Amino acid sequence: MPYLARIMLTSSVANSFAPAVSSRSLTLKQAILAAAVFEFLGAVLVGARVSGTIKNGIISTSIFQGNPGVQLLAFTCALMVSASWLMVATRFSLPVSTTYSIVSALAGAGVAVGGVDAVQWGWNDSKGIAAIFGGIIIAPCLSAAFAGIVFLFTKYAVLERENSTKAAMIVAPLYFFTVGAVLTMSIGKSPCLVEPYDC
Repeated sequence: MPYLARIMLTSSVANSFAPAVSSRSLTLKQAILAAAVFEFLGAVLVGARVSGTIKNGIISTSIFQGNPGVQLLAFTCALMVSASWLMVATRFSLPVSTTYSIVSALAGAGVAVGGVDAVQWGWNDSKGIAAIFGGIIIAPCLSAAFAGIVFLFTKYAVLERENSTKAAMIVAPLYFFTVGAVLTMSIGKSPCLVEPYDC
């Protein structure tokens, strides 16, 4: 399993910390330490929610007919295939996503075990394949809209003011509060924090 963790984390961590390391804002050691801390916190705080989606949202556990050996084999194969694809794609500098790799591999394992109908192809209460891959279209659109709003607000509330430094000091707490509130709500909304066995 260390192979799987190393391959999957190097892809995710590189996306997060490469700009900070290449601009020399962080040293490589600082980036590794920060990645270790925040990857751990992410797994502890929202890991149950992600695991619930992976466990029940893509393929139904009923296809394994109560056979834990087949279930273990299917999930292990999905992990190995996903990690191998990430390694090949990273080696050849191809754009790759850990999330979409594991979801696709799990869908393939579901098809192998229970046929095409075993996979939740639709939205499935925002947990199916369509909902996960819908993020490829939805996320850039929402990001562009929010970036435009933040840019225009900053431009007119800070940059075009006579004393832009003072305006920035007034607006900065609003930005910090908004980011903190959004992050808190995204973690606090998880039903897995209340009833982890329901995930």
